[in-house]
Amino acid sequence: MSKDKPVLIYWFSRESCYECYVDALMELEKEIQKEVSENGDFVKILCSYETERELMILRRTYRFSLPIYKIPPNSFNWTAEERNVPYFFVLHPDMKISHIFVPDRENPEFSRQYLESMKRLLE
Repeated sequence: MSKDKPVLIYWFSRESCYECYVDALMELEKEIQKEVSENGDFVKILCSYETERELMILRRTYRFSLPIYKIPPNSFNWTAEERNVPYFFVLHPDMKISHIFVPDRENPEFSRQYLESMKRLLE
């Protein structure tokens, strides 16, 4: 993680809606691929899976170019994590968070708008 710039984080867990987090991952990859290739610290994807094998299957199935990091369950201990809802947030160098967003499969244009605004914010 960059020590002087905020980073966009996307978190999901094995218990989250599978189609929801896969759709959001594909949208994330499509919308910010150029920015990630120019600045690898722009975004981090964190997930809570029981085993490394499950994560490996996800990576191989969809061939995401963005790295996905496995973290322990309840790493953040936030309400959103208790509900197993995948979400985005911005982590600032001082470890404060902002711009929390929960993607909605029924309204993918909201995710596109959020990601566009995050690109502007994090440039």
